[in-house]
Amino acid sequence: MTPAQCFEMLAAIRHKHPTIPIGLLMYANLVFSPGIDAFYAECARVGVDSVLVADVPIEESAPFRQAANAAQYRAHLHLPAECR
Repeated sequence: MTPAQCFEMLAAIRHKHPTIPIGLLMYANLVFSPGIDAFYAECARVGVDSVLVADVPIEESAPFRQAANAAQYRAHLHLPAECR
């Protein structure tokens, strides 16, 4: 299954179940592949509620936060380095 297929599946789930929370646990390579801005725009489009990029520490999260804000994305989480 490709990331594009996953996003379409998430859009269908969101359409059928508009109130259930949808959270993604991701690795940075899946965010970088389409581009950070495109990834968060797609999350916002399909209704993803939160994203945790497990291998990006808070100290390196500025580009991710900026892209999430630009997409008017509601929730964006980072894992502190000491938790890895």
